[in-house]
Amino acid sequence: MEVSNKMEGVALLFPGQGSQQAGMGSGPFFRSKQARSLMNRANSLLGFDLSSFMFGDSNEALRPTEIA
Repeated sequence: MEVSNKMEGVALLFPGQGSQQAGMGSGPFFRSKQARSLMNRANSLLGFDLSSFMFGDSNEALRPTEIA
């Protein structure tokens, strides 16, 4: 039985807390329907709009552990 690898050519990097910056992820979000769908799902699961922190202009807003 052959297993399909749909993630071929995709890398997911998690550099850790403290490496976040305002605007991160906005490129994929605005260019990819799939990225928008994932962000909307994350917002729903978290109960707050994570994208408002990520795409804002404040690095300080990204520092709290519950946001990072």
